Amino acid sequence: MHTTIAYRGDIADAHPSPSAAPEVTDARCLVWSIDLTGVERRREAGRLLRAGAAEALAASGAYGDLRHLVLTYRGPDARRRSLRFTARGIARRLHSELERTRGRYVDVVVIDLSGIDRRGLLAQRVDELASTGRGIVGYAAIPWEDLRGESIRDTCTRDVI
Repeated sequence: MHTTIAYRGDIADAHPSPSAAPEVTDARCLVWSIDLTGVERRREAGRLLRAGAAEALAASGAYGDLRHLVLTYRGPDARRRSLRFTARGIARRLHSELERTRGRYVDVVVIDLSGIDRRGLLAQRVDELASTGRGIVGYAAIPWEDLRGESIRDTCTRDVI
């Protein structure tokens, strides 16, 4: 079974062919990308990451059967640690807000793509997640490096245990 995935935001690292990203309205998975590579100040990077998350939350309203929200971002290497801390809070807040407003579970995963080296593999990982039911992940913030050897689901489960 193939599940429709919508790709939106600044960058399309997760999409196998970014220039051909069609408008999708029946997606069960929304991938929202944020480019923070040119931002050097820690506070500004965090503010822009939170702003992008708010945009993704607003955009998610267009998808009535949303099961998974994947927020991806790239940031400067000097900000990876602080952005990961911010990303954890964002994942938790988005998950809670989506559950509250929709009355059902929506998994939220925030992925730091700063070290990405295989865009095709990321698209495969997102497709795997999109084909699962909701409630598998809950919420998590993970770096790209963790996805090289295992699925998003397995990475998130390992982080919980």
